[in-house]
Amino acid sequence: MGVEIGNSTDPRFVRYREPVLLQKDGKDAGEDLTGDFTPAETGNHCLAGSGIGKTEILIDDELVFQQEGNFSDPMGVLFNAQTATETRHAFVTGRVYRVRIRSYPPSNVGLEILEARTGFRMGFTLSSDADADLQGEAVNLAREADYAVVFTGHDPQWETEGRDQESFHLPRHGSQDALVSAVATANCNTIVVNSTGVAAAMPWLDDVAGLLQAWFPGQECGNSIVDVLTGSCEPRGSPADHLPPPDRGCACVRKLPGTYHGKQLEVEYAEGVFVGYRHYDCLPRDKVNFPFGFGLSYTSFGLGEMEVFRGSDDTFTVACTVSNTGKLAGGVAVQVYVGRARQHADHPVKCLVVFEKVRLSVGATQKGVMLFTAKGFAYYDEDRSSWVVDAGQYNVALGRSAADIAQTVPIQIEHEITYAP
Repeated sequence: MGVEIGNSTDPRFVRYREPVLLQKDGKDAGEDLTGDFTPAETGNHCLAGSGIGKTEILIDDELVFQQEGNFSDPMGVLFNAQTATETRHAFVTGRVYRVRIRSYPPSNVGLEILEARTGFRMGFTLSSDADADLQGEAVNLAREADYAVVFTGHDPQWETEGRDQESFHLPRHGSQDALVSAVATANCNTIVVNSTGVAAAMPWLDDVAGLLQAWFPGQECGNSIVDVLTGSCEPRGSPADHLPPPDRGCACVRKLPGTYHGKQLEVEYAEGVFVGYRHYDCLPRDKVNFPFGFGLSYTSFGLGEMEVFRGSDDTFTVACTVSNTGKLAGGVAVQVYVGRARQHADHPVKCLVVFEKVRLSVGATQKGVMLFTAKGFAYYDEDRSSWVVDAGQYNVALGRSAADIAQTVPIQIEHEITYAP
């Protein structure tokens, strides 16, 4: 349902009159909005509503929706990022219905930006759309197709600032996961294109032929996704974090959802430096779907023998050859990590110190040279207010992801090194 002030010939829109602003002692005390609605078809259609504060929706003076007080997530309403409460109401096509919305500011909301502010949302869906068996339609199409491509992910309603996600799983109520599983059962050549800005659970991962993690690529997303799927462009991306299975091994999962102190929810982030790949390096490989730096290609690459040279001022140079051994031009992210030869419980297994994206034509070989300093694997000593590299032996590791290490070379730090913060 759309909102339009003035005249409209589109029966999907409510033709609202200018809203009546309610005031008390010169302050915003609510809003009263009235308009006319002519449904496009007869049915028991779906209505949804939510407000920052108390909100009511009336149709022909009949109360059909009532939110008694503040919404559970007022910021979610402000950012259009919270699921509204749904109800059903019978409509007859051709009849004009009077729609009235009354909404009031929140009380004791605890957020200055929302104090004395009125905000609400109202949604509408035809029963023919709400009750349609879209998953069944998708399965029938998949059975007849050579390949099935399923698009999943988040939109601004589910992933936005000002609020946390409700679940590690894709929205909504498992419907996306169920859709992927059903289509994959009908077509063994099912490819999932997932657009999220964060890691998400993928319980169907072993049942699909391919996955393209598209993130949020912007206005050229359609063209870029098609180019990668059809092979017009060789994928060269590498995730900047691990993508774990649902609820398995996440560093902070034991501290979630946090503890309320009065009305304030507090979460203790006790993992210290063990975040991202530094955390997953301490866990078995099956705790990760895709490790940090992972990325498939339509071609293949070979890494030559690594050499490590130490220069002055604690600078190191890593050199190795990279070869395109496949049948297509492409690129690979060559990554260098450094870790202690003798592991210590207070320090990560290894730290990424430098990486380089190497792009090669078919059959080409290039010598890669990368520089890093000892500060790249230093730790911060709070008592000394300094970055510190302990004396001892370290391993320089070369690979294509945090979990795909091709070779290591030992180096020796003779004396402790400190850096000012």
